[in-house]
Amino acid sequence: MLAEALQPLEGLTVDNRRIPSRFIEFFRANNCNQLSCRTCRYCDAVAQQAVEWPGRARPVPLRAGDWPPPHLLPWLAG
Repeated sequence: MLAEALQPLEGLTVDNRRIPSRFIEFFRANNCNQLSCRTCRYCDAVAQQAVEWPGRARPVPLRAGDWPPPHLLPWLAG
């Protein structure tokens, strides 16, 4: 049953080299329970860079404005 449920994900891969080296720092600096995923989009932005799914169109490459607001990413400020 599990294999059948996961079949739609067949071919999906995550390229760990495309995940920012300080990915987890975002979660240490921000409380996801107090942020709206729809507003933040941090996980979406990282997934667009790192996830490959054959047969599915790759999203448009990210632009600087696609990332969460800079105050949510304090390590980028300096």
